[in-house]
Amino acid sequence: MSTIQAELQLHQERDGVIGGSDVGSLYDLDWGCKRRLWYEKSGIAPDFEETFNPVFERGKYMEKVVAEIYADKTQRTVRLSPRRAHPQYEFMVVHMDREIEDPAKIGPGYLEIKVVNFRTMSKFKKEGLHGSYILQVQQGLAVTGYQWGSYGILCLEPWEFKWFDVQRDEEIIQALIEKEIQFMSDVRNKVEYVRLDPKDKRCHTCLYRASCQGAALAGLVPQGEGDGEIIERPELLPLAAELKELDQMYEEIENMYKEANSRMEEAMESLAVVKEDGTKVYPGGIKWPGLGHTRRIQPQGSRKWDQKALWALWDSKNATERLKQLLGKYCNNGKKGLPPKASLRHYWTGEK
Repeated sequence: MSTIQAELQLHQERDGVIGGSDVGSLYDLDWGCKRRLWYEKSGIAPDFEETFNPVFERGKYMEKVVAEIYADKTQRTVRLSPRRAHPQYEFMVVHMDREIEDPAKIGPGYLEIKVVNFRTMSKFKKEGLHGSYILQVQQGLAVTGYQWGSYGILCLEPWEFKWFDVQRDEEIIQALIEKEIQFMSDVRNKVEYVRLDPKDKRCHTCLYRASCQGAALAGLVPQGEGDGEIIERPELLPLAAELKELDQMYEEIENMYKEANSRMEEAMESLAVVKEDGTKVYPGGIKWPGLGHTRRIQPQGSRKWDQKALWALWDSKNATERLKQLLGKYCNNGKKGLPPKASLRHYWTGEK
């Protein structure tokens, strides 16, 4: 089955039901929008078909790889599981990525697999998971009745894998049930939801954006004299998506370089020798074979200043309280400068 066919089949299976990937939209979280979800669950045809989704394809092919990594890292049993529906609320469903067993846990668990880029992984480590991902696992626990779940997250570049467990949260689950009951009632009764601001980035790629926002979208693009009418060209979306992906890759590579350089600075800083008087002495440089260049550490020595001139400035009638506050510690510290700090530089060695 092709990727496009698999995606279409998955959407068909989700008609009239709410799955784990839908629940974030109920709260307008992340890339979700409950108005778009209302269109989908009402059976309304989109303005155009999505022909290719590289993120979906990447996740589809990498899912079994991440499941294998997870099993190796955790020594847990991992197995496929069919779609499940809530025993009481049949519109609540879950497509578990995998079901897991751990002798140390009570009952089976629900594994959620994510394959993300460097930018997203960095954000996860700093700020935590997307809210929609948190709700996705709780939806699965609500449907299955399981008491625990787990995440397996792989970042392809650089190759980095993280996993952790979460417990069933009855408060979140009850809120989800109530929210989904109300939403399905609104779908049956054709109660529409408020539109997002047309400037919202979620509207830019929404399959229902023309039906939903209408003429409001055209007003977002400035037109000069002689410009033709702005028209929708869905066939250009793959190219636009490729450009957007490349923009993100550029930003990710830049962030990867900064992070790698920061780790190098920390590693080389650890090579400094602290003398009895507290000053640091750095090696002249570090060279490694095969790369054709060396990293040299240039200590920024202590900086000196004219103490009398500083005191004169501090004591002048034009000196503000803020200026005195800034100058005070330097005046009191005499001629001691800032502590040395390693400054890293690349040098070509002439080797091939």
